[in-house]
Amino acid sequence: MPVRVLVAEDDWLVAEMMRRELERQGYQVMRVVGTGAAAVDACCREHPDVVLMDAHMPYMDGLEATRRIMETCPTPVVIVTARDRLHDDSERVGAMDCVSKPLLSNHLSGLLRHAQRRFYHFQRLAGRGGFERAVATWPLFRQAMRALANGGRHLSEEEAFAALQAVARQHKSSLERAARSVLHRIARHLPPATMNVPLPRARRQSAGAPP
Repeated sequence: MPVRVLVAEDDWLVAEMMRRELERQGYQVMRVVGTGAAAVDACCREHPDVVLMDAHMPYMDGLEATRRIMETCPTPVVIVTARDRLHDDSERVGAMDCVSKPLLSNHLSGLLRHAQRRFYHFQRLAGRGGFERAVATWPLFRQAMRALANGGRHLSEEEAFAALQAVARQHKSSLERAARSVLHRIARHLPPATMNVPLPRARRQSAGAPP
């Protein structure tokens, strides 16, 4: 079954180019919309697998639309922008990634798969705290993931996530608390708690995560 993609882009020519390239690569473009409000409505009604969201659209921009989607009908969203320096803003609203235009055809498939894998992390972060809480703590969680991936153990993103899960299990805490613990220890120049946690076999995929 093909991955269903919602495209939110107010430039008709850009949207048409994205639609054609997605369909050429075997994706199903379920709808193309031109405003953030229409993207929220389509997402909550039709439940796409992934959303490609233009950052700058009339009436409601892509960042606000993403925040509303992630709090009400969570879906992997990739922010697409013609401007730089929106990465932090994108994380603050719960987006899985932020990329610059134009989208390169040879990067498209990997980008969408990556967004779906990160969305699995977002769902686990939500846990019992709910999606609004997950959106609020997503930047902190991503910061902890990057700290682990770039730290002394040189972990992949999936290995960093597995390490955070292991810390949470070890201390019987939430993923949010595990992420806060990692960042707190790094700020104090202490080895992250994950340094003493044995990792799953290298490159093993987290249970339940998309391929």
